[in-house]
Amino acid sequence: MSTVAELIAAIAPAYVSDTRITAFTAVATQLTSRQRFGVNYNYAIALRVCHMLARNPTTQAGQPGAVTTAQEGGVHQQYSIPPKLQTKYGDLCSTPYGMELAQLIEGNVFAPFVAGGPMLNPSGRGR
Repeated sequence: MSTVAELIAAIAPAYVSDTRITAFTAVATQLTSRQRFGVNYNYAIALRVCHMLARNPTTQAGQPGAVTTAQEGGVHQQYSIPPKLQTKYGDLCSTPYGMELAQLIEGNVFAPFVAGGPMLNPSGRGR
């Protein structure tokens, strides 16, 4: 099973050097149920940490406040939020990591295969 740090590196490599990972991991661990996620526990924590980092970006000097939109060159991303998830999970739907966590909670996505880790089949049992 991969560690939370390994999963964060795979999910969002740009966050690996963020000095807040340890603190956010501690908070995310307190907010995440091992019983609910089972074999996906570390994955759920990693998604929650990435969501927290995305929701609390560091700002550059002279730029107060959080970043509300971002575009790099000609690349722009937009996400469609299913109304059911938006109503039920609110803030989680504000980042792609949070949306993936909400879908994981709902049981609508499969865990990614991580070297040495289990992969769920449609019945929810290990392969």
